[in-house]
Amino acid sequence: RLDIPPFPYRDMIEYSKKIIESQIADFNEFEYSLIQSGTNLENLLCRLMHPDVQSPRQAIQILNTFFQSWNIALRRESSEMTNKVGGLAPKIVTGHPLVLAILSVLKVDFPYFYKELLNEPKLLEYVLEVLRTKQEPQFYVDLRIKEQFVEKQIIEKESKRIEEFIIKPEFYDLKKYLNLIKNKFELPVSLKPFLLLNQNKLSREYGEDAFELENALIQNDYEKLMSILN
Repeated sequence: RLDIPPFPYRDMIEYSKKIIESQIADFNEFEYSLIQSGTNLENLLCRLMHPDVQSPRQAIQILNTFFQSWNIALRRESSEMTNKVGGLAPKIVTGHPLVLAILSVLKVDFPYFYKELLNEPKLLEYVLEVLRTKQEPQFYVDLRIKEQFVEKQIIEKESKRIEEFIIKPEFYDLKKYLNLIKNKFELPVSLKPFLLLNQNKLSREYGEDAFELENALIQNDYEKLMSILN
C-alpha cells in the first residue's frame, strides 16, 4: 500500500479554482454574482476548501454540492417561478454565496451536524454563538438537538467557579471548521430557504420579515405583527 500525502492547502484552492474556471459554462456571470453579493471567488473558495480538504475527490464533492444547490436556487429565484409552488424570492439564496458554501461543507464533511440542522435551522447560529462567547445563547433551540453538540462545564478562575458552554470534545473537527468561519460571514435571519431551496408564498412576499412575522404570530405579539405588516 502506498500512502499518498495530502495536497497542500493553497494547492487545493488553486486546483478548485481551475475546475470552476474551466467547467462552469457561465463562469463570468457567476463571478459577477459573487461580486454583486459583496464577495469574490477567493473568499468563496476559502470557505469551501478548508484545511482538512486533503484530496481532489473531496474537493470535487464539495464543489458539486455547492453548484447543485446554486443552480437549483438560480432557477427557483427566476421570474418564471414567481408565485409558483417551490419558488424562491430573488437573491434570497444566491445573494448569500458564503452561507451556501458553508452549508455545502457541512453537508459533505459533517453530515451528522447537517442532518440535525435540517431539523433545527437555528443550530448553526447556536453553536457559533457558543464558540464566540462560551455562554448559552438566549434563543430557543430544541433541547435534544443542542445537547448532542454542546455541554456545560464549570471551571475555576481566580478562586471563582465559572460556568462555560463548549462544543463537546468528540466534535473536534467540526469545532475546528466552525472556528475558522465563525467571524467571517453574517448569517441570514433564517437558513430554511438554503436548506429546503424553496419558500412558501408568505416567505416570498415578506422575505426575511416572514420569519419575524411567524415568531410574532406564535408569541401573540400584536405590536410587532403590526410593525412588520406596516
